[in-house]
Amino acid sequence: MNYRKRYVPDLMKMGAMFERNYLHMQRLLQMSDCPSLTRFDLHVNSRYLGKVQIVRIESAKYTDT
Repeated sequence: MNYRKRYVPDLMKMGAMFERNYLHMQRLLQMSDCPSLTRFDLHVNSRYLGKVQIVRIESAKYTDT
């Protein structure tokens, strides 16, 4: 029989990843002329992958939406 190991999420690792991603998003918004909107193109080498738009709709003490 082939028993698969049960998935157990690593909450510490996931929390660190979420925090890192949030900081990266904050930096991207700060680099923009408009603090609530930023747009940029995605490229890998010379291949165009698409456009990204980040919009800050709401801001609170500890979170942004």
